[in-house]
Amino acid sequence: MAGNEYALAEGYVVTKCYEDFPPVHFLFGDRWVSVYPDEYIVDISENQDRSDCVLLFTEGDQAFFVMGLPLYMDYYTIHDDKNNRIGFAPHATSDKAPLEKGEQPNRAFASQNPPPKEMSIWSWVITIVLILVFAGAWLMIIASQMRDGKRDRRGDDDSDDDDKDCPWVLWIIAGVTTAAFAFVMIWWFLPWINEAIAPDVKASRKQEGVITSYGAYLSLGGMLFGYAMSKKQKTKNARA
Repeated sequence: MAGNEYALAEGYVVTKCYEDFPPVHFLFGDRWVSVYPDEYIVDISENQDRSDCVLLFTEGDQAFFVMGLPLYMDYYTIHDDKNNRIGFAPHATSDKAPLEKGEQPNRAFASQNPPPKEMSIWSWVITIVLILVFAGAWLMIIASQMRDGKRDRRGDDDSDDDDKDCPWVLWIIAGVTTAAFAFVMIWWFLPWINEAIAPDVKASRKQEGVITSYGAYLSLGGMLFGYAMSKKQKTKNARA
């Protein structure tokens, strides 16, 4: 396996022989049947030194799952062909408990280290469009401010230098907040959008919420501040 944790060979999983494989439980009707690790794991190393093991689970082309010998181990079994049933009971020397009642779980186990989901091109398209909309809103605010400033300078050549420099302040605020917004979108919203759009098994991607929250607050605060400055300047020009 060249250092890997496991490999697939002819439909079977070949893995390192760990000592902590869990028991596997199958639900038939309303009863759980247990298969212990020593029943579904076989040492296939040449020297029988537990360097390589195989799991006795494999998929098939049929629409059903073939249960093999591991399922029967440590049980007495009775095949009732007339009623299409199989009875299981642990034998006298078995350490298995009698079959317990159960119901189908409504949850599925998830890997603690799942593979990353393939990124959809549409996730990138939506993210980039939202970033461009945010940047476009800033451009509209700055363009409006510059138009108002030009009209004011035509009517009053003695306008304050601060009014002339105001668009540059907005450019700086726009650049910082747009960069923060883009960071939040790519770092946090892009995986979230991809989870909703891309098919395949869901893979969790944990993000640092504190960083993204600060970025979102900075973007929103900067946008509101720039809008307030633009409104203030328009009000000032209207009064003048």
